[in-house]
Amino acid sequence: MADFIPQYNQAPTPAENRTPEKQKRILLLTGITVVALLIGILAYFLIFKKSPTTPPAGETFPVGGNVITQEQPTVIQGGETQPTTQAPGQEQGVQKLVELYKGPVAGYTVLRDGRTIRLFDRTLGRLVEVSTTNYSSTTVSDQPILGIHDATFVGEDKLIVRGIDGNGNIKTTLYTIDQTGDSNAPLSLDNPIALADNVLELAASQDASKVVLVIKDPLGANIDVLDIATQTLKRKGTLPLSEWIPSITNDGTIYLSAKASRFAMSGTYKLSNKQLIMSIPAGIAQTTAIAPSGSIAFVSGSYGNIYSSQLRDPDILSNVEASDVPFVTIAEKCSWSSDENDLYCGVPNTRGTTYPDSWYLGENHFSDMLERYDLTKGENTVLLNPEAYKLKLDIVDITPSAYAVFMLNNQDKHLWMYRLFDTTTTSSTSSATTSQEGL
Repeated sequence: MADFIPQYNQAPTPAENRTPEKQKRILLLTGITVVALLIGILAYFLIFKKSPTTPPAGETFPVGGNVITQEQPTVIQGGETQPTTQAPGQEQGVQKLVELYKGPVAGYTVLRDGRTIRLFDRTLGRLVEVSTTNYSSTTVSDQPILGIHDATFVGEDKLIVRGIDGNGNIKTTLYTIDQTGDSNAPLSLDNPIALADNVLELAASQDASKVVLVIKDPLGANIDVLDIATQTLKRKGTLPLSEWIPSITNDGTIYLSAKASRFAMSGTYKLSNKQLIMSIPAGIAQTTAIAPSGSIAFVSGSYGNIYSSQLRDPDILSNVEASDVPFVTIAEKCSWSSDENDLYCGVPNTRGTTYPDSWYLGENHFSDMLERYDLTKGENTVLLNPEAYKLKLDIVDITPSAYAVFMLNNQDKHLWMYRLFDTTTTSSTSSATTSQEGL
């Protein structure tokens, strides 16, 4: 028994492995493996490595119920949900309110043709273009950039995106949008330039020449200006408070408003020679929207015990008296027309006792009406009450153009369009839309 060696502990000898029968089996298995491997490689390149195209109709993405489709989307009309009926490419002149894109949209812009929306889809991490005539959407960039929280378009060929890294730092990157020549994905996001870490807020001038950044600093906040032409940052000041809402006019003047709170006084200041100069006297929960020219400002806040909205000259030394606006809302829900003759705002039906803090925190969403105030006539028009359409739109990021108003629903970041008038019946109207560059 001492000489017994268990056979399961012994490997086959080389001679045993070289029998003709085993060699045939080995060759057969090797051939089958090689063929299967070649078929797998071919399938991978045919299925997964082909050029990206618009996702097929009905393909659903996991976040936000995002559906990208070439089919006509649902249009809300007269309180009923109905599909559009016009042929693709034909101008739509009936429906007034259209859900253009079922988000989540990180940011968007209206191209110069006035008929195309370019947006950044947060889930896809790609650029998408949406036609406002036949409502089709097409993915137009190939490489995904994921983990983006928000995106700011600067003109048509620059994009600034922000996201949070694994250490909790806010990363901000400037990309250039280039043409690729590929019909499936004609745009690419190139030349990434890392801007400062922990950019808390940013705003671009309407002429797309400059961007102001509010950057977190141990002492409060650094205020930097990015020159788009040279792609360089220049420090404009360091302030002892980090909670600022910035704006920058076309001539480069920087305005800063302290973030609104129903518990605190907040004013609007002009930044000059690295010093804050009072521009608009403070009120409780004050918010401000400066016009691109810097000549006028929309201001809301509590003065005394009355919450009101006014138009003011941003120069505190001006002799021009403030004029009341017949609705109350916060400046983040407003936007100026290109000629600054009209102000478009989302106006809450009810504000509640925690206004506006709960809205900033994302705890409450308003049901907004879309209103337009004509400064030349001093007249206000309620354009849209979504509740009449059995909808609740928390309007934010409004962009008015010559023929429509575009807006994000702050609840789900879906993009909506409200048509101001029928562009199929007025030829002068159609020509006017093409002249509104950058809107």
